[in-house]
Amino acid sequence: WCKQELPTRPKLVRRSYKILTLGVSGTGKTALTLKWANPLVDLGTLRGTKVERYERTVSHVQDGDELVEHVFEVRDWGGEHIVDAQQELIVDEVHGLLIVVDLTTRDGTSVEPARIQEQLREFQPESLKFFFGPKTMAACQAVVLFINKSDVLSGTPVEIEREARRHYQRLIDDLQRYKSQL
Repeated sequence: WCKQELPTRPKLVRRSYKILTLGVSGTGKTALTLKWANPLVDLGTLRGTKVERYERTVSHVQDGDELVEHVFEVRDWGGEHIVDAQQELIVDEVHGLLIVVDLTTRDGTSVEPARIQEQLREFQPESLKFFFGPKTMAACQAVVLFINKSDVLSGTPVEIEREARRHYQRLIDDLQRYKSQL
């Protein structure tokens, strides 16, 4: 029966999409990507990373005699290895960028303007041009800016979003310049 059944089943085709996470140390990149890859993971045991790789199948689509499996492969670079992440953008085809910034002190208890400024310096326009080189511009289809730890802000969700955006408006504006090219 198995020998007869196997030829009738669709051929499994895997399509991988590389997503690279970027951000300074302690912004929550690993917690964010690991929780997405495995919602049951215990984040209480997390340590900083150099680079981690997570995969998650996001869909299966029947296409004729093929079953296409779409997989997101997330490369999570530790903040102190941001130069290595830039190297990956030069060498590999990356389909998406997830830039993670945060609003708070390292312990996550209050908004820290100095830390926000540190992150804005890391992603100033002169640096962004290295993240958006020719290879990235040819393959990248999405850039997401995730402002983490906004739960320290008070107000309605709309007010919190407005306040978080205000802190990172310069970076948002700088990223918008690449919008038409992606």
